[in-house]
Amino acid sequence: FVYFNDDTFLINYVENPIDGVLYGSRNGEPTYGNGNWDGIRGPQIGWYQNTVDELNCESTLICHIPFLEYTKAYEVYKNALNNGDTETLEQCAPIGKCKMGEASGSTLANYGFFDVIKEKGSTKNVICGHDHKNDYSLMYEGVRLTYGLKTGDNCYWGGTGTNGYTEISINSSGNASIDQIYVDPFTI
Repeated sequence: FVYFNDDTFLINYVENPIDGVLYGSRNGEPTYGNGNWDGIRGPQIGWYQNTVDELNCESTLICHIPFLEYTKAYEVYKNALNNGDTETLEQCAPIGKCKMGEASGSTLANYGFFDVIKEKGSTKNVICGHDHKNDYSLMYEGVRLTYGLKTGDNCYWGGTGTNGYTEISINSSGNASIDQIYVDPFTI
């Protein structure tokens, strides 16, 4: 089923409606005069909390604007990589090329949504877009934070190497896994 409320939607792709859920949000209105983007807050967080409590199952969240924690996750990963810290690298569990090609376009304000996600414990994966040069999927504080891959050419930068798609696989138990699938746009 699909449910819409305050620019938020819920999609259930599993036969049993309490096995696994994908949440989505159309967050990302340019609400600040200086070109910064807004994030998930207020009514959307309330809707998320109520829905997670009601459904009580593992979930994946898909949103446009990354959280501030995306940058923090990448900093932890990059520091571990630079320092040869294999234990932290294992905890980061990187998927894909794990590169940050541009600064995160996250909201400047922290509305506490990532803390709510951790507190509720339902959402195991968050997938965002917005920053087309970023390609990483990392575990951070118990949640996988993933940049969805750009699917076509002629974006706001030149070059190749980050085209493809982010695959979400949901098994019969409702557990989701993420993979980055790369495609060379010049061979399509």
